[in-house]
Amino acid sequence: MIFRVCTECPGCEKPVLFRIAISGEAKQSFAAACPECEATLRGTLHTQPDKGEITGFDLDGNPAHLIEEPDGVAVVNVGTDLLTHPGPRSMMDPDGSPFMMHVSALGHDIFLNWRARTESLFEVVEAYWTSIARWWGYYTAGNWDLFDAHARKYWSDRIPDNPEPIERHDAIHRALELVFLHVAGAEYVELNRLVRGDFPGGQHEEVFALARTLDEKGTLATAQVQLFETLDEFVQKRDHWRPGTLALAYDDAGIDRDSRWQIQRDDFTSLRALYLSCFEVSYKFIDIAVVLRNVMDRGDPTSFPDGSTMSLGKLSKLKAFQKEEVLSHYAWGGMFIGLFDRKLRNAIGHSDAHHKVTTGRIVSPKAEWDYVEFVKTVVRSSQAPLFILNIVKLLRIANDLEQG
Repeated sequence: MIFRVCTECPGCEKPVLFRIAISGEAKQSFAAACPECEATLRGTLHTQPDKGEITGFDLDGNPAHLIEEPDGVAVVNVGTDLLTHPGPRSMMDPDGSPFMMHVSALGHDIFLNWRARTESLFEVVEAYWTSIARWWGYYTAGNWDLFDAHARKYWSDRIPDNPEPIERHDAIHRALELVFLHVAGAEYVELNRLVRGDFPGGQHEEVFALARTLDEKGTLATAQVQLFETLDEFVQKRDHWRPGTLALAYDDAGIDRDSRWQIQRDDFTSLRALYLSCFEVSYKFIDIAVVLRNVMDRGDPTSFPDGSTMSLGKLSKLKAFQKEEVLSHYAWGGMFIGLFDRKLRNAIGHSDAHHKVTTGRIVSPKAEWDYVEFVKTVVRSSQAPLFILNIVKLLRIANDLEQG
């Protein structure tokens, strides 16, 4: 459904026709450039999704002044959850409907599969994320009475009175995957297969010793808290990065998307903070996966594939670009590195990097990036903390097995 409304630009006072693709948000915010003066226009369409009704339209924080549509009026196409073509003037024009545009470009089955997965993600989050976060708090605090009671109340009444530790570890991490596997790609599955597939291999005692060392240092507990905080930030900002999942659907299908398509949102500041947080916490704790593989492959956490040795303390002090060099020696390392873009991280880390709405580009003193590509990169990066949490889980299980 397209909401078509004509109003005046608050800046140049020229008429502007907005064609807005209705999403499921009750408060649908967008950012677009005035076609006449190129000023950034920030609008909000208010709806009652259950009733399919439009209840209001604000522009730059005030109710929009609606006018008759003059001939030849400049058009702004808006889609807050879909990539949108900026050019069409009506439904009769090619790509005049974002929905039909993507059905045609991706194919009916692929597009509807993407839509079902994203809608399922949002439904799961709305229904369960608050209880998952509370449950996670009981888990990290070791409050097993409340953890078990919460598990039986929200997840399964078949949870035994005294579950085995491995049952607890698996249950809470399955709940996290229930949420994030709606957006996690093939990289997540493959990273898990390559790093944990033969856990613990033939190095049981060495794995137990590593788990004990990391537990005694508080590394495992700290990692679980900080990695979950990053995942929680992803969930809270889900409206901001949802359009990026559609760009990923094109990548996954091997289909080129039109370079003119835009995301008519301006969530750059929020997504920048999220991406930087994910980058830092993931590179901080990727050491856990590295030393676990060292133990499983060579029986020694300090022994690396290239024949070098490095203490845990020295590994933890390496900068991200140095850790990339270390990771390049592992079969899975390149895949992990590929979830991020260190050049992007360095460029947007400066306060003067900004999203230029008129061009759909992120502009910084060092380089420029397409905003759609940036949002897509943010989405992909969520796989990294989820993957590392699974590795931490394995070591917690090993620690419990040794003690039990």
